Amino acid sequence: MIDMSDVSDLKEPLERASKLVSNPADPYGRLAARRTKKRRNERLTAGFVALAVAGAAIGVTAAALHSTSRHHRTIAGSGFVAPGLAPGQYLYQQQVIQGVSDAGGGVVIQTWWASDGSGRISEDCPDPCSYGANTGTFGPGKFPADSDVSGLSTDPNVLYDQMVQRTSPTGSSPEPDFSPGPYLAPGVTAGSLRVAVETLLMDANGSPDLRAALFQVAERIPGVQITEDTTDPAGRPATRLDFPELPEGGHPILYGDPSTGQLMADSFSVASRGYVLYNEGIVDSTDAVPTGDQWLFPPAATPSP
Repeated sequence: MIDMSDVSDLKEPLERASKLVSNPADPYGRLAARRTKKRRNERLTAGFVALAVAGAAIGVTAAALHSTSRHHRTIAGSGFVAPGLAPGQYLYQQQVIQGVSDAGGGVVIQTWWASDGSGRISEDCPDPCSYGANTGTFGPGKFPADSDVSGLSTDPNVLYDQMVQRTSPTGSSPEPDFSPGPYLAPGVTAGSLRVAVETLLMDANGSPDLRAALFQVAERIPGVQITEDTTDPAGRPATRLDFPELPEGGHPILYGDPSTGQLMADSFSVASRGYVLYNEGIVDSTDAVPTGDQWLFPPAATPSP
């Protein structure tokens, strides 16, 4: 006969195990899936390889990036100075993914996002592209974002607590409480908080000052190792964040611009899992690409398909 008290005692560890199993072995692919609305996860997670960016050309110098004509604000508790996003302006983000696909070559995703929730998404990749209905131009409130970030603070001290709350089982964006890392709140580990912050950093919506505050939150996650005065995979000056080893091996890495706190690259310590480069700027229309001091940090060269 089965002792039901023994079964009851197993309930909690079994629930924890199920959360670990449901979390993909490749968290990098999981974030890619959310970034693209789960429409191209299989191809990208199978196809990411290390970008061949040795000697990548830098289009502008860092000194030319901070125009005095644009409003900037210092992010509380950090040395970051993030640009404001005024009405009628768009945060331009280019994700450069160089890897293996059915036709070979790379993938370049471009997004334009305004604070009213309007914008545009385009994808340049070898056929067949799989971004599908998520590409196009979107009116106010119609940009296909995974999360509503309108209520999030740009003060890292406040934002840290907000991210812990929204990551919890009762929060607006709960994450599995998987390891590594200690528990920060009921149902929230350092690992789950890292995934939540990284997901928002990779998403195309969110103002530059919010993104700078998110990077500051990432720096405060228990177990993170911070390396100043280093470079990202494209050779750009960067601050590097190494997060703890995952159960399946390897660890996630983020690279941020030391001046603006913007995400420049995300990668993994296992080279075969590849990485993504980000180029980011502020423009006045969904047809424009940043030039000169519109870039928030030096753009990396875009690989040819």
